[in-house]
Amino acid sequence: RLFEKEADNAHTEALFIGQLAAAQVRQLAQTGVMAQDTAEFWKSKLVSQLQASNEQLKRLQARSQWAGGVTNHQDAFQHVFRILLGLYSLAVSPGTAGMGEGVQAQLKTALTVLTQFPLNPLIGNMLLRVFQEYSGNGQSEIVDDLQSSLGGAYDAHFKPTFLLA
Repeated sequence: RLFEKEADNAHTEALFIGQLAAAQVRQLAQTGVMAQDTAEFWKSKLVSQLQASNEQLKRLQARSQWAGGVTNHQDAFQHVFRILLGLYSLAVSPGTAGMGEGVQAQLKTALTVLTQFPLNPLIGNMLLRVFQEYSGNGQSEIVDDLQSSLGGAYDAHFKPTFLLA
């Protein structure tokens, strides 16, 4: 019984492991231990995964009525949250400033598409943090709109690695 999965929260174990990995990657990125081309490679991979995930979310939303929106579905939540954690963890790498314009545009588009879904509060707050981490000119309106859409679920002090505290 010691190793049984929690019945009331199917997200906890995977979320904890994802947050632990993200904290370590973020630390490597901040200290400059991670090479810029490595960070760029993983950012572009994560953007591609987010784009594919958005397409899957559109299909899932069209064929099912999940309470609170499709991002509350266990599989969708875990996948999207891990992608956003990865993007968050790499945002502090030296390569962020030099991120290719194509990848940066794809990231902004993919993040904006995600805002069109009814969002789980954790995903909404995580998405907001990723927008803030990668913010450039013209994204403040998106951040303001996202804060408004989260309403009472918006947490100004949201920590992406909250399970590690």
